[in-house]
Amino acid sequence: MSQGSSSHSERFSSLSGTPAISRRNLPSIAEEDSLSQTGLETSQDVKIEGLDAEPSATEKNTGLGGVSDRTESPTLFKIAKMVWKEDQLEGTFKGIVPGLFLSLLFARGYISPAPVTFLQSKYTVIPYNLLYIVLLVATYRVIVSPHKIRLSAPKEMFRLIFTEYERRNPLRLFQYSGIAMPFLYGICLDMLVIQKLRDMIGPVDTPFNPPEDIQPSEAYKMILYPIWPELRKIALHLLMPAFFTLILSPVDVIVTRLAVQPVHGPPSASTEERDVEKNSTLMAPPSYLHLTTEQQPYHGFVDCFIRIRSEEGMGTLYRSYWLTFLGIWIPIVR
Repeated sequence: MSQGSSSHSERFSSLSGTPAISRRNLPSIAEEDSLSQTGLETSQDVKIEGLDAEPSATEKNTGLGGVSDRTESPTLFKIAKMVWKEDQLEGTFKGIVPGLFLSLLFARGYISPAPVTFLQSKYTVIPYNLLYIVLLVATYRVIVSPHKIRLSAPKEMFRLIFTEYERRNPLRLFQYSGIAMPFLYGICLDMLVIQKLRDMIGPVDTPFNPPEDIQPSEAYKMILYPIWPELRKIALHLLMPAFFTLILSPVDVIVTRLAVQPVHGPPSASTEERDVEKNSTLMAPPSYLHLTTEQQPYHGFVDCFIRIRSEEGMGTLYRSYWLTFLGIWIPIVR
């Protein structure tokens, strides 16, 4: 048994890249358990299909296989096209059920990484956002999970989207994931600054005040009678979201990164303890998973910001700027 394990480890460690995979071919839980108990441990001649394969074009373009030839960051439409090509409807609409539930429950246009502040008071905003963080993390992990999540099997679903450490200590999700700090920052900025400025600017009335005797055929003359204070309000209502987008867009990106990152323990935990905890959770065999940044997790909001800026550039932090701008401009969307 030890020789078989050693032989398998040597072959896996000599890989030049991660094999091409399709999430549609991922095994079920029963198949994973059977594979781990019989195939990987007892056979000395086990060969995992695709171990010696070269990275596919998709892997090279996205950097998933450890070999990245891309010269630019992937955009929303490129990722959408790739997901449709690989997984069709199943991948495109993955997570739509919890996403719709979350949107209806919190009256939001989409599953935003921003805190819930619309129509909230200072007494309800904290409880609402504590609940929202848990549901947000669950929804995001359902979307990015390589497994097929079945809502009809809730126990299996929770094992797949939450680590054993998170299931044993639910409150540690707020303590060690680092997601609570940017949420608190967003709540304070939105309720104490943005909403106050929006109230100071006031609603926009009719921007033009033409004479009452103007003829329909002379409607173009309406622009000759503008109400300049209303035009100033329109300009301020556009400039304010643009300014705060510069501040909040990186926060949205960081919250998304921290939400999908599993928590295996406090940052001070040793590497050996983390590896033991990871191996105790339900995971697909190595041939079905790409290497991720999970080996070097983000240690909170500040560490995530510094590493994204140094490793990927500032452009990554503003990848979702138009969603952030739209959410600040139309509060119900965000």
